[in-house]
Amino acid sequence: MPGILKSFTKITSRWIIFFLEQMLAFSAFLSSLLIISSVTHRDITDMRSFFLLLAINVVPTTTGMMIFQTHAGIIRYSEMKDIYTVLKFAFIQLGVWLLLYPFTSNLFANIQAPLMTLMINFALVSLFLIAFRLLVKEVYARGLKGWSQKERVLIYGAGNIGIATKNAVELDSRSGKKLFAFIDDDPTKIGKSLCGTPIVSGNLVNIANYIKKHAIKEVIIATNLPLEKKAGLTPLCAELNIKLSSVPPLHQWTNGGFSVKQLKEVTIESLLERDVIQVLNEKSVKEFEDAVILVTGAAGSIGSEICRQLCKYDLKRLILLGQSETGLHDIMHELHDKYDSVDFCMELANIRDEQRISNIMQYYKPQYVFHAAAYKHVPILEYFPTEVVLTNVKGTRNLADAALAAHEFW
Repeated sequence: MPGILKSFTKITSRWIIFFLEQMLAFSAFLSSLLIISSVTHRDITDMRSFFLLLAINVVPTTTGMMIFQTHAGIIRYSEMKDIYTVLKFAFIQLGVWLLLYPFTSNLFANIQAPLMTLMINFALVSLFLIAFRLLVKEVYARGLKGWSQKERVLIYGAGNIGIATKNAVELDSRSGKKLFAFIDDDPTKIGKSLCGTPIVSGNLVNIANYIKKHAIKEVIIATNLPLEKKAGLTPLCAELNIKLSSVPPLHQWTNGGFSVKQLKEVTIESLLERDVIQVLNEKSVKEFEDAVILVTGAAGSIGSEICRQLCKYDLKRLILLGQSETGLHDIMHELHDKYDSVDFCMELANIRDEQRISNIMQYYKPQYVFHAAAYKHVPILEYFPTEVVLTNVKGTRNLADAALAAHEFW
């Protein structure tokens, strides 16, 4: 399969394209002669003149192709400017034919409307060459989709930068990405489509549901998104284990575009717009030395980062508590690989469970508890206030009561 894909993506020689375009131009001129013959109900009887006209057509065709180099471009990457080039080529071809007409008028003697024939040829050669480019581009795009397994991505921003990002993603066969939908906050765009791709709402609840429903793997920010929106989107993607990246600044683009390799991952730190504060200090080193520390919500974006920071200290034991089985598994493996000197323990539990939390506290008796198990996405949680109270309020009280009770037995 890689061999097929490599052959499929290989750039075709310009001379093969030259030959194919000559054949298309020949077909267009032949069709125009036959159309005029059919419309005027006048059969072509002088076959010698007929074939001479077809042969002479090579001159204006080659002249136009050499002036505008229509065969030199990579057809699969054709854009609107390539269509303009084809139209200019057709004008030149028509102009050369008009210059040749005084010398070839005797060959057109068997044609009822020679000038109309040239005009029809102009329209057909434009149509054939443009259709050829669109067909190659479509076959190439569909071929790549069929031969490669690609991850679905969302592009945040249904504007010019979003379209440029779409082109960068789809034209890079090695990116392993496939655009599934655009995201936008403009209500006039939501529900419509852009370049055949649907546009969905930028509401965080909708984004979360869309990611889960369609197995999205990455969100690419391709618009000037407000900081508060980024601040809500970043932890959401982290919680769903989705990569969040953004396009490079415009001054880093080359020839109006950019490479997929230039996409930059968005992190919590990148939202601060300042240097990250280093929390490792002398006081903390002394306090946490040989300490037993419990982190709740250890599988989440905030809790997992707290665990990474605590591993830099000389701890006696670090207990990771969370209700996400996969998240705990991932963070445990990550920390084990990087910090083999720390004694890690994992507890799969929900802070709403008062008895379970009490048992964990009694068993480990941690000196410090970092509490990160809480719902944080306010726009989503406004729809589920009961769940917020049960976790953020009752769960926090369970944790505090269990810590106090365990402390009494030290």
